[in-house]
Amino acid sequence: NGYKGAIISTKLLNKAFIDDNRLIAQCGCKIHDCAIMACESNLTGMEFTYGLPGCIGGCIYMNASAFNKDMSNIVEITRVLNIHTGEITELNSEEHKYGMKYSVFMDKKEYFILEAVFKLSDGEHLAIKNQMNEYLEKRINSQPLDFPSAGSVFKRPLVGFSSKYIDDAGLK
Repeated sequence: NGYKGAIISTKLLNKAFIDDNRLIAQCGCKIHDCAIMACESNLTGMEFTYGLPGCIGGCIYMNASAFNKDMSNIVEITRVLNIHTGEITELNSEEHKYGMKYSVFMDKKEYFILEAVFKLSDGEHLAIKNQMNEYLEKRINSQPLDFPSAGSVFKRPLVGFSSKYIDDAGLK
């Protein structure tokens, strides 16, 4: 019977640019590439996204996180298309209602994320690059990056990490 709904390709929505201390990126931009662009412009704040496999739209949708930071720390504005009305609007950071692995977009299915504005800070290029490389090294040493992955499928408990429960159950 197929899929009942619309499938929208974001393949060509992949432009990003720097404006002062903001990075503006369309939903199809790879978050990893945006982190590199920010670093090359001496802007800090996106280091934790270096090495993440997602695109801007998906990272905003699920409030991507790593190393105790998440998208709520850097997203200032998101431009969205209401697929029912055709209206394009902006949501400020508070309207995202970010939580752990949550954003308003999970409930507002009529919103299609078009682009985001990330508010970053001036930084020192070498310090930014070193932090990005440190995060990437931690990823490489803790995750099997040479194998396909469905990503994290466990919700982090309020105390500790899911991995402890997996280990305790003998399922690692």
